[in-house]
Amino acid sequence: MTFCGTLAEWSLDALGWLGGFRADLSAQNGITTPVLLTVTRS
Repeated sequence: MTFCGTLAEWSLDALGWLGGFRADLSAQNGITTPVLLTVTRS
């Protein structure tokens, strides 16, 4: 599954928040396989 979005701020704090948010959602939905977060800057 691929998610696309735009960050309002480009910082390590924002990327950390995004990673934590995705990890919490994955855990709540019972995902037990590894999840890869890839971030690119346009």
